[in-house]
Amino acid sequence: MTRRRKTFLAAILAAGLCLAAVAWFTNKESSLRREELERETRVVAVQLSTRVRSALEKHRIALQQLATFFEQREEVTEKEFDAFAAATLKLTPLCLRLPALDPSLRVRWIYPAKENQHLVGFDVRTHPEGYEANLRAVQTRAVALSAPLQLVRNGQGFILIAPAFRDDRFLGNVVCAVRSSDFFEAMSLPQVLD
Repeated sequence: MTRRRKTFLAAILAAGLCLAAVAWFTNKESSLRREELERETRVVAVQLSTRVRSALEKHRIALQQLATFFEQREEVTEKEFDAFAAATLKLTPLCLRLPALDPSLRVRWIYPAKENQHLVGFDVRTHPEGYEANLRAVQTRAVALSAPLQLVRNGQGFILIAPAFRDDRFLGNVVCAVRSSDFFEAMSLPQVLD
């Protein structure tokens, strides 16, 4: 073999080795970056999940207090309901409205009344997803969270329902309606937005 040919083969071999080394380092760097990105994603997902659970728990507790208010009073007036619901809404600002349902699952009262007056008398049985969640709350005697559903006149969202019982007598449900976009906007983490 001629010297020139040996030099040419050596150059090709060196270039091949360099390309292989660059590919290996690039692949290793890409793999490390992917692992780092997966780790960061898991951390953000855990943080967001914790925020969502915390917000739902806050709403559950406030709604349960409203149901307990009904259970502990012999008779509740609309004015008393409005006062207690106003305080509850301050604790749960993501609630669009707080309806009080009678035992037949019709809206008896609603807070705030002005913009929601059209819902007084609304029969929950005509809203299949909401009805299912209301029945589950009554059957379990615990606060229930609905699946995502179409809120009456307010877009996509979900509801939390707390049943009220005195002894074994069902008094009705109190409901917190939340628009999904409002809820998840409030839950978004600055890291996610960045």
